Amino acid sequence: MPRRSSVLLINEPPLQALPSLACLVGINGAIILQQMHYWLQVSEHRIEGYTWIYNSYNAWAKQFKWLKPHAIQWHIRALEKSGYLISRQFKYKTRNNTKWYRIDYEKLDAAYREQIDYQKTDSDSQETDGDGEKTDSHSTKYGQSLKLNLEQTTQETTQETITEDIQYIWQETLVHLKEKVSPANFKTWLALTVPTSFDGTLFLVSAKSEFAAEHLNKTMSSLIERVLTGIVGGQVKFKCHSGR
Repeated sequence: MPRRSSVLLINEPPLQALPSLACLVGINGAIILQQMHYWLQVSEHRIEGYTWIYNSYNAWAKQFKWLKPHAIQWHIRALEKSGYLISRQFKYKTRNNTKWYRIDYEKLDAAYREQIDYQKTDSDSQETDGDGEKTDSHSTKYGQSLKLNLEQTTQETTQETITEDIQYIWQETLVHLKEKVSPANFKTWLALTVPTSFDGTLFLVSAKSEFAAEHLNKTMSSLIERVLTGIVGGQVKFKCHSGR
């Protein structure tokens, strides 16, 4: 008889996340937040009126086996910045720097309501374009709204993001690249590069000259993208430009 299953299909407790949540925080962020919600439901740690959980990045990595600890750290920091995840240190509880976490359910629900506010009824969801063809106005307007929200958020937090998350990701990337290329190549092409932006998909870096930027884009982009993808935990494209 033909096989009716595979070792890669669900035969163990799955990690799940709603598509609506993934639209807000990305698929990895959604899975991490959902798993934290699960542990919060069974946690008995009540501190200052809230239920909390704690774990190290290495411990979380055992649950999210496709993500490395530094990638998990990046996603958790992104959830903290968004306000959906709240972290604290209660040294009187653990006597060390252990981070405790809880979810801001009110903020999460507010973000979801804002998301669905863009949706319209089926009768209003289609408009006619100049050629008389019907178009999905909901998808277009919702995408435009998300883009505007992203641009506004980016403008408000660009400096903070560059000095924290993007710097961290690129420094980690350089550490790995230093092990994969010769010292001469690293010093010539990579050592003086500076991260400039990252939108979750495209990672932009500045090189000291147009010649160096062209070299990185043509000969090293595939390697850099593999390293970035491993660190972030999701597919990342790389592009280098010249100047600061």
